[in-house]
Amino acid sequence: MLCRYLVVGIVALGAAPASAATLIGQAYYEGGPHRSHASPAPNLRITAEASGHAVASTRTDRDGRFVFHLKAGTYRLVAHVIGSPTFGGCGIRTVRLKASTTTNAQLICGVP
Repeated sequence: MLCRYLVVGIVALGAAPASAATLIGQAYYEGGPHRSHASPAPNLRITAEASGHAVASTRTDRDGRFVFHLKAGTYRLVAHVIGSPTFGGCGIRTVRLKASTTTNAQLICGVP
């Protein structure tokens, strides 16, 4: 009996609210003397901002991919090269997320 309630509790905790939206993205480096095409940008910090304030942050994986689960709304995405004081925000993009949908976005950064 305890096991049945535990499973129901875990499922309820994992459920996203109806107003939630998913953002799936990928960041790329483009340009530079050794790159003739865009290549994945691993280990960037991606920040989602709303009304000028950071509301969520994540890092890109080794393939430059990232995911956010946010409330529906308009967000400004900014990619930052971690550990580089001279290479600030790059790949700035505004996205609009609708409730109960998945949105895809790409961020392009110059070579750090």
